Amino acid sequence: MSGFNLHRLFNPKSVAVVGASEKRGSIGFSIMRNLLKNGFRGDIFPVNPKYKNIMGLSSVASIEDIGSDVDTAVIAISIQFVPQIVESCGRAGLSGVVIISSSGRETGEKGRAIEAKILEKARKYNLRIIGPNCLGIVNTSKAFNASVAHLFPLPGKTAFLSQSADICTSVLDFADCEKIGFSHFVNLGSMIDVDVADMIDYWGSLNSVKTIALYIEKITNIRNFMSAARSVSRVKPIIVLKPGRSKASVAAFYAGAPGGEDAVFDAAFRRAGILRVTELEELLDCSEFLAKLNRPSGPELKIITNVVDPASIVTYDLPERTARGFKNLYQYGRNIETLLEIPVRTDTKLIINRSKAENIIKKAIADGAQSLTEIQIKNLLWSYGIPVNVPDVVEYELMIGAKTDPNFGPIIFLGMGGVLTEAFRNTSMGLPPLNRLLARQMIEDTQISRMLKGSRNFELVSIPLLGELLIRTSRLVTDFPEITALDINLIMVKNGSIMAVDGSVLFSVPRVPSPMHLVISTYPWQYEKKEYTVNGHEFFIRPIRPSDADLLIDHFYSLSPRSVYMRFFSPVKELSKITLIKLTQIDYDREIALVALMGKGQDKKIVGVCRIILEADKTLGEFALAISDEWQGKGIGSSLLKLCLKASQSKGVKQVVGVVLAENTQMLMLGKKLGFSVKRHLDSGEYDLIIDFKDMHIDYKRVLKPFKI
Repeated sequence: MSGFNLHRLFNPKSVAVVGASEKRGSIGFSIMRNLLKNGFRGDIFPVNPKYKNIMGLSSVASIEDIGSDVDTAVIAISIQFVPQIVESCGRAGLSGVVIISSSGRETGEKGRAIEAKILEKARKYNLRIIGPNCLGIVNTSKAFNASVAHLFPLPGKTAFLSQSADICTSVLDFADCEKIGFSHFVNLGSMIDVDVADMIDYWGSLNSVKTIALYIEKITNIRNFMSAARSVSRVKPIIVLKPGRSKASVAAFYAGAPGGEDAVFDAAFRRAGILRVTELEELLDCSEFLAKLNRPSGPELKIITNVVDPASIVTYDLPERTARGFKNLYQYGRNIETLLEIPVRTDTKLIINRSKAENIIKKAIADGAQSLTEIQIKNLLWSYGIPVNVPDVVEYELMIGAKTDPNFGPIIFLGMGGVLTEAFRNTSMGLPPLNRLLARQMIEDTQISRMLKGSRNFELVSIPLLGELLIRTSRLVTDFPEITALDINLIMVKNGSIMAVDGSVLFSVPRVPSPMHLVISTYPWQYEKKEYTVNGHEFFIRPIRPSDADLLIDHFYSLSPRSVYMRFFSPVKELSKITLIKLTQIDYDREIALVALMGKGQDKKIVGVCRIILEADKTLGEFALAISDEWQGKGIGSSLLKLCLKASQSKGVKQVVGVVLAENTQMLMLGKKLGFSVKRHLDSGEYDLIIDFKDMHIDYKRVLKPFKI
């Protein structure tokens, strides 16, 4: 419902303007003028008790007096009266409101209290709020200009968002001169409800939006932002301009130098598949390019002059702009290729002793310490498989470290150690959790990576082994939010081997438990579980992994054409690379995806897949289930779906639904067995299976026991 209301908010059939006015220069006048002059085809209802008519339209005293359905309201009155207006909008069934009114949190405690009341009223009726203290919103495809902007943008395929009204004005002027168009143009203001992550999610679902351009000054919920950006950037480009970019390095952040935190944003944007630029001109150049053309597939660039039809290619007035834009887009393309790379499957599993590490940290905290002793550090590292010893001869030194950022949580570092630190001054950064691909990228991001591959003066270093050490370090700070800083500052390398000599660990009592201290969801180990079929065959349930792509292809071909149709509702012949990525590279904040595995080693195969995809507000989920034909009716589907339901319930999901074809009698029977209600579509041969967790008939605490690491 939340996502649907956001769609209604931007695509209204009718809009009310609270505070509408004929007084030139007033905000109410500007909003009415913009709605009328740009050709909005819906109904407009001025709301102002001081007028009977405004700009040729009948005016009413309140929302309740309109007497017709209204989708969206634009509010331009003193903010002290806004909470009661929002209450009226909720009672009238509106989808959301755009609050232009200022004097909220920026005025102090009184303003914050008013904003809190507004949000309380909005949540009561599931209203979405843009603002307050905003310029407004524009949807060019609907000629909907619910803003006080001085210009109406040209139509285009780029959705633009800014947290600054002044930047909006500058962008409108520049875009008007350059003839750059937009699908949407939004200023979010104070963001008491709808934030950047919400808009990324919404625009990611629209075919009319090809590129997303953002001017960001702050991120209110970084985990939601990262989740939305990582999901959408796989299908359409996201380009960000964030002010404050400096020359401060990763090492500066690691050392606590001023301005060094900007390097964390670079790492976060890169991890999310976002292209970061430094100027407004760059932002719009790149957006326009990607809205019209595909990203560059290689490093070659062709320049054409005296073009007859420029609406078909991208044009620039200066060659410098062309080269800069191409460079940005090529680098962006390489980042996306990394994001879309399917990792090679390996059965190698990290062997760690989490309980030993936990005892070390708990004892130190109980003793009132804030750091570990040398012996404790070595035991901690050994417990996570990081070898600690003193070699006879030192070839050269590396450093792996971690530090907790107040916004992004733990950050992992890799660089040179010892006397070479000053010589190279080069460190790479990554956000946990890390996998082999991300660890390899961290290594390749350093200027020392070529030296690690061996040269005349240096012996070869095992890159996979170094990557594994990064992963183990990532796992350590993922499992223990108590760790605020970690230095494995002398990793000695001899004959290609790597080991830690010493280090330091600082810790404190965490604010939140693991893994909520991370901004990227981790692999949910707690849903690993051994089960048995009805006839006694053992199988293993676990969350799906990116490296399961090959196994998933084999599972797809184990389904009969009928089973494929039951799952996908169409005669799918094969799984494309993009589909494989979507089905295996899961953000477990947005989706639960579990597989049932039979066999071991090279004989291992997926015999069942169950997933629950969550709506944007994470209160509603939709399930899908597919079992290999030879294993249908053996209890595998029941076990998978039970565990998926348990996982979604733990995330706060209120309801899970699934659409089932009438001929899929096995699924209908399973749904009834698990407590789903069954409702038939009157206009098709489909059924809805619906389960509300408050009405569940299954004791999940008895049926499913949590998996302990």
